[in-house]
Amino acid sequence: MKIKLDHNLSRHLRGTLESFDHDVDTAFDEGLARATDREVLHAATAEDRILFTLDTDFLNLKRYPPKRHAGVVVFRPTRQGQWP
Repeated sequence: MKIKLDHNLSRHLRGTLESFDHDVDTAFDEGLARATDREVLHAATAEDRILFTLDTDFLNLKRYPPKRHAGVVVFRPTRQGQWP
């Protein structure tokens, strides 16, 4: 699976996902840390990657219609930050 990690997810997830044979890149490593949601999704779409994010704006299907990108996975963790 080809994945792009949004800048709001830890870059350290890359190694974990790659250990499961996923092709992963990150918005941060591509200089998209300050990019808009549309710019990040455009970059993911151009590479046929699924975007992994915490950004609930992507749940607006009228603004981000599913047929216009490879997919978006919005994670809703019960807490954010480092685990003890």
